[in-house]
Formats: sequence, structure tokens, C-alpha cells
Amino acid sequence: MCLRPPDGSTNKQVTRRAAALGKKIRLWTIDTRDWSRPGTSTIVRRALANVHNGSVILMHDGGGNRSQTVAALLTILRTLKARGFGFTTMSCT
Repeated sequence: MCLRPPDGSTNKQVTRRAAALGKKIRLWTIDTRDWSRPGTSTIVRRALANVHNGSVILMHDGGGNRSQTVAALLTILRTLKARGFGFTTMSCT
């Protein structure tokens, strides 16, 4: 039901096509750029720097070795929980 266009690239054609397919476009508010494997601490810093209620943090689970992303995720989740944030599944309905 959700569509995340590659690189977040959208235009009128993408929006119309997504609607025709019954999909809602969902983008992120924070890009950790974890795909570049900048190191665990950099991923954590990027994720936490401007987080606020409603933030959507982009991280990747494919495209090669994701050990830095996985390691960063645990720290990010623990830190956000300690700051009082909660987590939810993004709805596309």
C-alpha cells in the first residue's frame, strides 16, 4: 500500500501513477545516509540530530553489508525510548 520512490524523487507523474495503483507515497524526514557506511556513530548522530514527534528515519536493510546500520539501530532505539519517544508502524490506509 505504501510507495517510497527511489531517492524520494517525486513529480506529478509519480504521484498520479501511485494513486492509480492505490498506493500512498511515504517519505522520510531524517536521512541517515547509512547506505554509504559512514560508521555506526555517524549513523546514530544523523538519526538523533533533529528527531521530533512524527519523524520518519530512513535506514536501509539491503544493498550490501548493513552491520553498521544494525549496530546503530539498537543505540537509536534505546536513546529515543529514554527520551520518551514511542514507535509505531507507518500506516498507508
